[in-house]
Amino acid sequence: PPLAGLTLGGLVRQIPTLVRTLPDQLARITAELHRLDPGPLVTALDALDSPVPTTLSGFISERIENATTLGRDDLVQAGRRLLQTEPHTTTRVICHGDLHPLNLLVTEQGGVLIDWTVARVAHPAFDLAFTQLMLSNPPMPMPAAAKAALGPLARSIAGRFLRRYRSMAAPVADLNDEVLGWHRQVHALRALVELASWDAAGHRPPHHPWVVLEPVLRQSLGLQPASS
Repeated sequence: PPLAGLTLGGLVRQIPTLVRTLPDQLARITAELHRLDPGPLVTALDALDSPVPTTLSGFISERIENATTLGRDDLVQAGRRLLQTEPHTTTRVICHGDLHPLNLLVTEQGGVLIDWTVARVAHPAFDLAFTQLMLSNPPMPMPAAAKAALGPLARSIAGRFLRRYRSMAAPVADLNDEVLGWHRQVHALRALVELASWDAAGHRPPHHPWVVLEPVLRQSLGLQPASS
């Protein structure tokens, strides 16, 4: 991984390199993935006798069902709002769905993506919004002062990622802030439902990215801060 072994102190030392290389690496492999023809995959998925939803509305509905089972009405309502406000888009590509630096391996043959458990055919924003979210809010436990100091840098890296993607990928007519924002909320719902399932099981991994990002995720969906 491009961030293998990186600590908070290492992050400070490697800032110049990270600003240049990390967003470019992520943008390049995302653009390469999105250039693939999704048609054969769509045909193969449609032929499967599988309960796994292949559309984003189905993905959201599955999260709503999980939230209902967990008794989380706040997440149920957030999911229903997403279904009601889904933007009309026509572009569809193969998406990884969990595209962040720790799921990228740098090899002699180029970049390799691992962990395809959220992959699907969707709008490019399904990938872009998630990567932008993760880059803008590095899910590393750190003091509040350090987080505030690194905020502008993180947002700069996220902005460069999106600009570099636009320069490398085919033009996407319906890629705008509204579409990115809606897809970012989809990922927020996904993460918060998973958090709720861990809470219900009595085991919340203390340093998992969802735990670190929970305040940002809740804010993205317009939810009240979690009670302590």
